[in-house]
Amino acid sequence: MVDSSNYQTLDAITQFCQRLREFTQPGQLMQEAVHLIADLFGYPSVNIFLFSGKTPSLNLRAAVWRAVSPSSEDMTAFSQHIAATPNIIQQAAQTKQIQVRHRLAYPTPPPMTDVADELAAPLMIKERVIGVIHIFSHTPRQLGQADTHLLNVIAHQLASSVKTIQLQNSLQRRIHEQKLLLESNAALGMSQEVDNALNLLAMKMTEALRAGACVISGWSEDEHTLTAISQHIRPHKDNPPLVWRALQKTIPLNQDPIGRQALQTLRPIAIRSEELSPSSAKTPNWAKHGWHSLLAFPLKKQRKKLGLIEIYDRNPKRIFTAEDIRLGKALAGQASIAIERIELLRQTQQRLAEVSTLYTLSQQITSTLKLDELLDTIVKTLRQIVDCRACALFLVDDNNQFLEIKAASGLKARWKENARLQIGEGAAGQSVAQKRTIYIPDTRQDPGYISFDPSVRSLMVVPMITRDQVVGTINLDDTRANAFGKSQERLLSIAANHAAIAIQSATLFDKVISEEQRTRAIIQHMADGLLMLNKHGQIVKVNYALEMMLRMHSAEIIGQNAHDKHLAPRLAAICAPLTAKERTGVLAREVTLPGKTPTILRLFATTVTDDSGQPIGEVRIAHDVTKERELEKMKDDFLSTISHELRTPLFSIQGFVRLMLDKEAPDLKTQREFLSIIERQTGQLTELVSNLLDMNKLSAGLLDVEQSPVQIIDIINQTILKLQGLAHQENVKLTTKLPPSLPITYGDPQRLEQVMTNLAGNAIKFTPSGGNVTIEAAQVAGHILIAVRDTGIGISQKNLDRIFSKFYQVEDAATRSAQGSGLGLHISRQLIEKHNGKIWAESDLGKGSVFYIKLPIIN
Repeated sequence: MVDSSNYQTLDAITQFCQRLREFTQPGQLMQEAVHLIADLFGYPSVNIFLFSGKTPSLNLRAAVWRAVSPSSEDMTAFSQHIAATPNIIQQAAQTKQIQVRHRLAYPTPPPMTDVADELAAPLMIKERVIGVIHIFSHTPRQLGQADTHLLNVIAHQLASSVKTIQLQNSLQRRIHEQKLLLESNAALGMSQEVDNALNLLAMKMTEALRAGACVISGWSEDEHTLTAISQHIRPHKDNPPLVWRALQKTIPLNQDPIGRQALQTLRPIAIRSEELSPSSAKTPNWAKHGWHSLLAFPLKKQRKKLGLIEIYDRNPKRIFTAEDIRLGKALAGQASIAIERIELLRQTQQRLAEVSTLYTLSQQITSTLKLDELLDTIVKTLRQIVDCRACALFLVDDNNQFLEIKAASGLKARWKENARLQIGEGAAGQSVAQKRTIYIPDTRQDPGYISFDPSVRSLMVVPMITRDQVVGTINLDDTRANAFGKSQERLLSIAANHAAIAIQSATLFDKVISEEQRTRAIIQHMADGLLMLNKHGQIVKVNYALEMMLRMHSAEIIGQNAHDKHLAPRLAAICAPLTAKERTGVLAREVTLPGKTPTILRLFATTVTDDSGQPIGEVRIAHDVTKERELEKMKDDFLSTISHELRTPLFSIQGFVRLMLDKEAPDLKTQREFLSIIERQTGQLTELVSNLLDMNKLSAGLLDVEQSPVQIIDIINQTILKLQGLAHQENVKLTTKLPPSLPITYGDPQRLEQVMTNLAGNAIKFTPSGGNVTIEAAQVAGHILIAVRDTGIGISQKNLDRIFSKFYQVEDAATRSAQGSGLGLHISRQLIEKHNGKIWAESDLGKGSVFYIKLPIIN
């Protein structure tokens, strides 16, 4: 059901993650998440269940069925159905693993009578399951392995977002609580009278806890009595006018069950009138006055009793929560330690700073998925907040053997480069091995401390742990001894947990991006052309090689449909159906792209399927075989020429031998002429066979040249003597233009003579009767330059660039009668290059040609 294209899926996941960050309330997050999952990933039916209630049960919190939000009645019915029937939703929550079912084994309620497949993945925060995300399809076998992997990613991201929102809401509540504490403390500090201060405190507690009334009583240790000294009843038409305690009325502790329990245990008490036993002999006074809920806090300083604070509410359904108790205790504590308000203010400000810091840090580290930026943000932020000398972040390497600093602030570069520890080595290594915080208040007093920087006096190391796996450590150090305390440890521990999750997410993201970039680079640098179609035949990807083959830009190709009849001719040739079966699952066809210079391509096509075997597109590979086909043609021409070159002298030899055997040449002169012809034809055969043998040796790298001093003038003169007969026969004048002497070069005389014979022989063959062939030699700039110049037919520029290629022969009617094997010039070039020389040709068509050889001079 999911498109397996890494690019589309990754883009959808990225959008999903980005959208999730926009929500600040869990309910809003769930409602939007189901629609995002349906829209971005193509799942028409999505459910999100969350645990709730005193006895946790799965309740459907958000859903979309067939792209439509169901009614609350349908959602309630489905929740009840799930609770009463065994299903994969419960299995996913119990096993903490993703569950898949392709055939439902339980009856479905009316809204989902046609469900075919379903997947369920647990939503987990650390190891705690908070809910389940459930998708189903209405087509059998539509959900596959790709959907399983994707749903796992979605569940992880959604759970992380829930956790982030919970953290943010918790932080907001804490900030609100701290704000109330600060306001209350400020008011207490400004008040000149205790009564006014306590009245203000009673009003603040009533408002903060959204209650109906607050009563503050003082404790007498000598008399064991409680006396109401302040109260506040929130103005409301439904609130009773009085509380049961009258101001300034003293009540013995043995007559006050609420006060007795609170002051004996020194713990808060929460009671609801509905929870009182009907068999109780006496209804409490506060219940008689119309109050239904009570929350009592002892006032104390350390273990010293100071009094009692009582909070009342008339709402029968009101349940005082843990947050209410925590806030009430904090406010009660203010009253208890009013005389120490300065210290309390300092602690409150510190806690507020920590909370704000964590909130800020959480926002910053979740704002990027780039690992380097993330690590740099963590160390800079923590160093600034804690106000220490340096902050360094170590990460465990891929082999889980070493710790290396990946980011640091305030640390000298040389210490960063040298800091590499084995697991278990040093404070950081021990922290990873033992999975605990390590604090060294004074490094000079710790004999086991491994020093990188002697200026460090105190060090705190906190492990970053996610899913019980240590990914690294956060290290704080300072030049002062005893620089850190419990508050820094608490702050750093929370920050490390957030950092570990963010680092793991960024690392996974980096791996996905790296793999995508590697795949993209491979595709872009392929020598063969690549074209990808989706299941509708639309072109979705091409690489640079194909752009060059088609002579079109990717923007002109991507988005077009392969079945369109109006495609550009070259693109249409690539997109035409392939019918020949190359091998199982692969079709092939050879096409010729039209153009001034036709391009021959061998096309291969294969169908791309998803994990369930459903086709999702097609990949085509275009391999340029133009040069291969040209080489094949040259080989064919070569074989044809060789056959002709072998047959012609053989037929001639055979004919003259037959004439002599039949005594058709009775006189000696005629016989000598026949034998001369046979000798010449045999020489041609010998030269042809020698060229073939040399070509094979060159191809195999087995042709060696002997190295000895050579006088080029001698080589040229020997060549002249050898070719004078041919020149006379062709009526071509063969001359030389040589200096008296030339420096010695170093090479193989036999091979150099072979080259000279080939060049001069070709010049004679391709020079018309009455023409001239001249061999020249001179010393030029530390080299010997040889030129074989003729007045022949010349060579066109098109052919001039290719005459030294293997098997190549000039296709010209004027040269057809003089054609050879096409090997001579190729072998000549190979031999000259083995002498560290160079050979090339210059020509004007119809005016003749010059072949140059440049050889080094040996000192």
